[in-house]
Amino acid sequence: MFIGTMKQYPKILLGDFNAHCDSREGELVQSKSKLTLVKNAGIDCLFVKDLTGKAKETSVYPSDHPAIAASLLYESSSAQ
Repeated sequence: MFIGTMKQYPKILLGDFNAHCDSREGELVQSKSKLTLVKNAGIDCLFVKDLTGKAKETSVYPSDHPAIAASLLYESSSAQ
């Protein structure tokens, strides 16, 4: 029952995928889950569903990965 109710909410998937965002693995994430790639930062990817917006990357010391900052908009009618 809980899983069924989650369908009504927007989704955010962000992280280090150890594969490029536009690789076969990234395409699989998009095709199977209907997520949209918002930010491609090499192997660090931001995918969303039922959200729109923009994202940028910036260097953050001492991490060897960029930080991804996003401004996302949820329109409840788009999730219907």
